[in-house]
Amino acid sequence: MKRRPPKPLTRSAFTVYHRRRSRPLLVKSGTGDAAALPQMEEHMTTKTKPVHEIRFGRIRATIWGKSVGDETWYNVTFSRLYKDQDDAWADTASFGRDDLPLLAKVADLAHTWAYQRGLEPPSPASENQDE
Repeated sequence: MKRRPPKPLTRSAFTVYHRRRSRPLLVKSGTGDAAALPQMEEHMTTKTKPVHEIRFGRIRATIWGKSVGDETWYNVTFSRLYKDQDDAWADTASFGRDDLPLLAKVADLAHTWAYQRGLEPPSPASENQDE
């Protein structure tokens, strides 16, 4: 079966490199403005820090905050820490049967933390406090 050559990029699409892949990903711009490319590249290369982290043993919930206007939206990622073949620490999003009770506890605490922050008036100082 013969492969077709890729379609050329138009003004409404541009290429953004994903951090974990060497090949470019195609991202379509809603406005057709290719001037947004430097802003997107800057956003993808800036290291954002989580606003909070909850850990029980090797199970971790990382809470990320995104300010939109006067509101802050929180997203949570879960991971399990382990040692790889080279005896170096790594993490994965895969959990075993025995990890699930701890994952449930960490998820409950992450929900409580984000919910309490949603009830407070927004202030930049309160988001960076470690509890």
